[in-house]
Amino acid sequence: MKELMGEFKKYLTTIYPALESSGDGLGLVDALEAAVCENISLYMERNEEFQGYLNDFALAVWTLLGNVSQSSARDRLAVTAIKFLSTVSRSVHGSLYFVFRWRSDTTDLSEYRDSKCEVERRR
Repeated sequence: MKELMGEFKKYLTTIYPALESSGDGLGLVDALEAAVCENISLYMERNEEFQGYLNDFALAVWTLLGNVSQSSARDRLAVTAIKFLSTVSRSVHGSLYFVFRWRSDTTDLSEYRDSKCEVERRR
């Protein structure tokens, strides 16, 4: 499970500049990230082992959601990210959602993402 969760986290935190610069590529990246959000939601609901990964995924999804534009083309990603965070808040581990609080001096989500998440840049 550790290897799988590591891959899922990588897919949520990696930025693909070559793909994201085109509409079709951005759609592929959004579909991948939405699928990961759906998968981790299922793991959280059905697998107690997921609790050890919850903080990292909640932070990664929160950061991802903060960077999703308001374009309707990105609705599926936004909805699946919100569903995951809703599942976290309703779960028995819901107290862990406080991971979303960030320093009061951080107002820019991109600054927060760069300072708090390990972001791997790939071309």
